[in-house]
Amino acid sequence: MLEREAEEATQAYLEPLDYMNEAYGRQKELDDMYQPQYEKLHNLNKMYRDLNDTINNTDGVEGKKRLLAIQERINKAMADGNKLSDYDIEALEKEIALEKARIALEEVQNAKSQVRL
Repeated sequence: MLEREAEEATQAYLEPLDYMNEAYGRQKELDDMYQPQYEKLHNLNKMYRDLNDTINNTDGVEGKKRLLAIQERINKAMADGNKLSDYDIEALEKEIALEKARIALEEVQNAKSQVRL
């Protein structure tokens, strides 16, 4: 009899713990899904601001057009509700870095041409 009462009391304590463990597991899954999305959105916004700064600081018209084309692709993907994967974001970052380098090279070549004149 005492054994049975002890078992019932133990079971009464374990049921809320099981429920809490399940609730914690569900919340952890939600947090794990939310955190990468938040980081991805943060990185995308940071990249977008950096792209805007580069567009504003670029003197060449052709370079601005190329950067604006990249920006337009990002806008279209976001407006269409397409979820950009980590790979897509990384590819865009590298494309922007390549375009920045190309613009810097063009500006140096233009400056060199002006010095010759």
